[in-house]
Amino acid sequence: MEKIKIWFRKNWSTAILFAFFVLLLVSPDAKAWFMRQIISTGIMNSSVEKKTETETAASDAKIITENFTVADQSGNTISTADLKGKVVFMNFWASWCPPCRAEFPSIQKFYDKYKSNPDVVFLTVNLDDQASLGENYLKKEN
Repeated sequence: MEKIKIWFRKNWSTAILFAFFVLLLVSPDAKAWFMRQIISTGIMNSSVEKKTETETAASDAKIITENFTVADQSGNTISTADLKGKVVFMNFWASWCPPCRAEFPSIQKFYDKYKSNPDVVFLTVNLDDQASLGENYLKKEN
């Protein structure tokens, strides 16, 4: 027992880091919290480069738009073709996905800001094998 105490005194920081990494491995909520902290630093922010008019026209000519349909919780079909002229925010997520859990608070803040705007539509697509898993997660997290 005395050897363990001596080891902890010498290696307390290693023990804390080890416990932290084990927690990240076993807890999706802890992993989501950690990812939110990393994202909030701005390290993960991407940059957008301005393209010239010729580059934009060339890339626009290559874009093929397809009609995308999803079903809402009531079973009604929503088609992106019906949303032409609106800003569509689309997010694919799953209840078991730590990055998805990490981004939900910022998506909720974004939704709260624009939910009353009729020209902005939010489509969040649950990729869980069972829809009830996603519904339970959303209820749990409000």
